[in-house]
Amino acid sequence: MTHTTTRQSDGTILLTPRNESHQSATILICHGLGDTSEGFSDVATHLASKLPFAKFILPTAPTQKVTMNMGMAMPSWYDIV
Repeated sequence: MTHTTTRQSDGTILLTPRNESHQSATILICHGLGDTSEGFSDVATHLASKLPFAKFILPTAPTQKVTMNMGMAMPSWYDIV
């Protein structure tokens, strides 16, 4: 394993190179409506195996009501009217 995986209380997943002094890139992967960072964790893990110098940040959007979806609460970066 080339990276250390950390899951934060807000749902953010971090994949950090084991040797942080060799980090030369940061990749941010944002999920779509209704998903969470877990939905892309396998993709990030695969990419991390190919990019040992990159740190991956996978945030999870806050849960909020989405007007377009009849006001249902779900992970969303912003309201969609």
